Amino acid sequence: MARGKHRAPSSRLKWWFLLFGCLLLGGGWYAGSQLYSRQRQIDQLMIGIKNNQNKVIMQKLTSTAGVKVNAQSVRPLLSYYQQHPQQLTRLQRDLEQHGSSTAGFLVVKHGRYWGIFPKYQVQAQAVHPLVQTEKPKVTIRLNQQKVGQTADDGSLRLAPQLPGRYQLSAELRNAPQVVKNTQTVNLFKNQPQVINLRLPLVSYTALGPAGAQVIAAGQVLGTIGSDGRGQLDNVPLTATRLVIKTPTGTLTSEPHHLTSHDQGRQIRYRFANIATSDQARTLLQAVWSGVLDATNDQHDLDGQLVKKKLVRGSDGDAYQPLQDLINHNHEQQQLYRSLELEIMQVQPLAEKQTQVDYQLQTTLATGETQRQNFRAVIERDLPTGQYQLAQNQPAPG
Repeated sequence: MARGKHRAPSSRLKWWFLLFGCLLLGGGWYAGSQLYSRQRQIDQLMIGIKNNQNKVIMQKLTSTAGVKVNAQSVRPLLSYYQQHPQQLTRLQRDLEQHGSSTAGFLVVKHGRYWGIFPKYQVQAQAVHPLVQTEKPKVTIRLNQQKVGQTADDGSLRLAPQLPGRYQLSAELRNAPQVVKNTQTVNLFKNQPQVINLRLPLVSYTALGPAGAQVIAAGQVLGTIGSDGRGQLDNVPLTATRLVIKTPTGTLTSEPHHLTSHDQGRQIRYRFANIATSDQARTLLQAVWSGVLDATNDQHDLDGQLVKKKLVRGSDGDAYQPLQDLINHNHEQQQLYRSLELEIMQVQPLAEKQTQVDYQLQTTLATGETQRQNFRAVIERDLPTGQYQLAQNQPAPG
C-alpha cells in the first residue's frame, strides 16, 4: 500500500505533460493553419503585387505554357494592377471566394509547409496574342523589343506571355519615312488576344498633268500617266505634291496632306496660277461665244466684251487670228448655229501660263458640222486673278 501511494504523484505528472503536449500541438496546429491559410497566402501575393515585392511574387505566382516568372516578365502584370487597383481588389476577392478568376488566374496547391500545411500558388494563364496588320514583313515590337516580322498574310503570333499591360507596335520602312502604329493593350484570358495594328497608309488615285511626279519628303512616289491619272499604293499619311518640268523650269503644286479619309479617293493637285480644266473651258467658251455673236451679228471683236478676256486686248497675240476668222465668215456670209468645246489636255506651261489642247465643233446655219483642234495658252492676270487667253492656234500635227 505504501509503495502504491508513492507512485501516484508520478502518474499525475504524466497526465499533466500529456495535456500540455496536446495543448501545444493544438495551438501549433491552429497557429500554423492561420499562418499558412489559403487566404493569407493569397493576401501575400496581392501585397507583393501592390508593393513591387518581386521576391514574394516569384514565390507565390506561377504560370502555364512554360512562361518563367521573373522580375522582367512580371512587369506588365504589375503595371496593369498598379494602375487599376480596383481590379486587384476584385482579383483578390475572386481567388479567396472561388479559387479562380475570369481574368485567367487559378489557386493551385504546390507542396506543403513542414509536410503538413498546404502551400498555395496563384497560377496565371499565359496569353498568346496574335498581331494582325495589312502587310507582310512588318516589324513587331513588344514593349519596345523586336519580336519578329509579319508573315505573308500580315500576321504574327507572339510567344506566350504573362497577363498584363503591354505596348505593341508595328513599323514598316516605307519611303519616305518609317510608318508606325503603337498601341497599349491589356492582355488577359477574358479579353481579345487578336490585336489589329493597322498601319497609317492609304492608296489613292492622283489626278494631274501627264508626266508629273508625285513626291513626299523629297522621294518620288509615282508618276501621272498620259491619261492624267496615277495610282499610288500604301502611301504614308504625309504631305504630298506634284512636280512637273516645263520649258521654263520646274513647277510644284500646292501640297495635299493625306489623311485616312483619302483611302480609295481621287485627289486632284492644284498648281498656283495654273488653270484647271473647268477654268479653261469657261474661258474658251466665253471667247468662242463672242466669236459666234460677232459672226452672226456682223460685228467684230471690238464690239464684244470678249476683248477683256484676251491678254492685252486687241494688241495681244490671240486677238488677230480670231478677228481674221470673223472677217472670213462675213466675206463668205457664213453663220453659226452652235459651238461645242471638248478639253483634251491641260498642262502647266510656265509659272502663270497653262497650255490647253481642245477640240472645237461648229455647226453652221446650213447644218454642216466642222471640227478643228486648237492649242491655246491661258495666262493668269495676277492683279485681278482672272484667266485670259494669250494665244490660240490650230494644234500642230
